[in-house]
Amino acid sequence: MGRETIRMDIRSLKYFTSIVNEGGYSEAARKLYVSQPNLSKTVKNMEQKLDTKLFYMEGNRAKLTEAGKKMYTL
Repeated sequence: MGRETIRMDIRSLKYFTSIVNEGGYSEAARKLYVSQPNLSKTVKNMEQKLDTKLFYMEGNRAKLTEAGKKMYTL
């Protein structure tokens, strides 16, 4: 089986890294000047494309899953 190519836009990757750097969706949304639901929807779409979860919630903080950690180090 060949490797499937997954295309993501720069905006989605910028949102992902901002959530990691800011520690949560609300903080990242504020910094990016976007709504929190829009940010959540973008991450959900990324997770569907990748067929894996990138974050899990611990209280109000977004934490990276193992897959999320791998993506962040790319």
